[in-house]
Amino acid sequence: MASISEASWDGAASNYKDADSYCKACLIDENPSGEEKSKSACSYPVYTPDGALSRAGVHNAATRLNQSGASPAAKKVAANKLLSCYSELKEPAPKIVYHVAGKQPPKEAAG
Repeated sequence: MASISEASWDGAASNYKDADSYCKACLIDENPSGEEKSKSACSYPVYTPDGALSRAGVHNAATRLNQSGASPAAKKVAANKLLSCYSELKEPAPKIVYHVAGKQPPKEAAG
């Protein structure tokens, strides 16, 4: 389990040392398998450059999940990862995250 960052969030790709570290921090990585990573193929970072799970980054990703130009399959994978992130944060995930993940939200799910 990663440490949790409570700091304000700036998930800009330029904050990460290279494409590999940025893509590892992201929920979506659409780089072709086995090829060199490109930051432009990754989106929704939720981990800080030092590897901590960002509470603000998770919240930001959840509110923007449907804005992604990623494939529905990639969004579904990202939504399932977000559910795990919310579990680590010990917070209820928003209902939209459950919807995109293809799951039924529990009664305590957030708006």
